[in-house]
Amino acid sequence: MSRRYSISQSWSIFLGAVATPIILIPFHYFPGTTHLPGVALSLAAITLMITGRFAAGGVALGFLFFFKLSMLPIAIAGIAIIVIQQRSRRDLMPLGLGTVITLAIGGVILVIRGEFIPYLNSLLHNFTYSQTNTATGGTGLLASISERIEVLTDVHVLITTATIAAALAITAPRRRTLELWDVTTGTFVVAMLSIVAIGKFPHHAQVLGVSAALVTVVLALRFTSLRTGAPLLGAVLGLVFAIALTGLPYVKGYRDALINPQGTWVAMTTVDPSTQDLLDSGPPRSFAIVQGGGLPRSPGLEDWDLACRHIAQRPWESTELLQESLDCFPTADVLLVPQGFTPASEPKAYADFTKSVDTLLRNDYECSDASQSTVCVRQSRT
Repeated sequence: MSRRYSISQSWSIFLGAVATPIILIPFHYFPGTTHLPGVALSLAAITLMITGRFAAGGVALGFLFFFKLSMLPIAIAGIAIIVIQQRSRRDLMPLGLGTVITLAIGGVILVIRGEFIPYLNSLLHNFTYSQTNTATGGTGLLASISERIEVLTDVHVLITTATIAAALAITAPRRRTLELWDVTTGTFVVAMLSIVAIGKFPHHAQVLGVSAALVTVVLALRFTSLRTGAPLLGAVLGLVFAIALTGLPYVKGYRDALINPQGTWVAMTTVDPSTQDLLDSGPPRSFAIVQGGGLPRSPGLEDWDLACRHIAQRPWESTELLQESLDCFPTADVLLVPQGFTPASEPKAYADFTKSVDTLLRNDYECSDASQSTVCVRQSRT
């Protein structure tokens, strides 16, 4: 993208290979979240549109639908602004074809695998979950508002938001960056609306990564004299700005990775205890996780099926969410339960839930302690 706006090759490499990777791993990032591919595909779709590869941009949009549907409006907002600015409505045809073909292929694959209806149900359930206050279990507008306020007032989210807003304010008067400035502003506004609509936790603010990456190019265009006259100073300021866009770095995480890189590699390449507990319990089948009783995530689980979508049931969750898990557990062949599991005494809805789980385990499952979890296997009926 930066090359499209006549930024030099060396600065384009700096922006794309140094600054952007820093920006896309903000304070609240943790491995496994789907925001990172969502941001990458959003940026790919916008960049492909700006550079005139409209069909490829449509393919990126199609993939974004399946990878991170909640970020699709952000990419669409950026693309809509590009179409309006360039008056290139005829280019909507290849864009649309690329999108439709990709969606059709993905949809056919889901149908063949028998996952299309469950996929639609998961989208509905995820939206319903987003409207429930995790801390209180409350539902409704006021419950959602209080949760969104907590996300938006998180200090790291505030730093990222303020940095993007300040950069946009600084660059607003310059006409040269008008198209990209408009695209960046549009994606920023839609990302903020997304957080207001469905943001439950601070890490959901990673949707700001699209506008955060774009605004670095806007700034590079704005400060041409700094790039050409004092490149070293410009690079240092660029790094400081990139770090600010992360909401300030997770210093402990960086320090631990530098001090013990081998430990990080081992964690990624060895079988975690929860996975080993499942593998030791018998052949591949369906499983569910009760009360956060493990988080299996290592290779070897390809033929196992996660039967229930909630991997932790919390005391403050609503009766409806707890009942959903309770209805699902009996469908799993294996349940991973925290060692020492006992029914809770309060609050009432959670106490009733844990008592029902205890009854289920006693009546229908045979349980034994493993390395990390209590593994409960469904008893065969004769």
